[in-house]
Amino acid sequence: MTTATLDTHADLPRFLDLLARQRDLYRRLHALAETQQAALHQQGAEAMLAVLSQRQVFVDALGRLNAELEPFRADWQRFSAALDEPDRQRVRELVDDVDRLLADVLKLDEQSKQALVDTQKTVGDHLAQANRVGQARAAYGHAPPTQPAAPRFADQQG
Repeated sequence: MTTATLDTHADLPRFLDLLARQRDLYRRLHALAETQQAALHQQGAEAMLAVLSQRQVFVDALGRLNAELEPFRADWQRFSAALDEPDRQRVRELVDDVDRLLADVLKLDEQSKQALVDTQKTVGDHLAQANRVGQARAAYGHAPPTQPAAPRFADQQG
């Protein structure tokens, strides 16, 4: 479909359907972003990676959907100018929902990213500490065995 073939009234139902599908995909993506955070905190990085794999399905679907929305974006000025107020309001509500969901997903992703960085730092600190402990043990292992010290004190009988 080219921008020249768009007819606001004829194409409006398809456009609203595309926006609703986009909103629904972002809702699913948002739910998986929440699941991802919980998986990271409760089950670790492997569980989080499994959720990321599930999310990729929705990201791919959003990419295909964006391609379908492109003719509407390209002709947005003319298309939106021909909308009556109730239709313009429906479009605005759907777009606002998508924007809010996207912002929430990005916020959750940033929190997950920070949690991963914190986990990585903690693991690095633990490894460094284990290395220091190992070095200390090795240093003690090379020290000559100590002889028991002769008693310095004797009891009255001895």
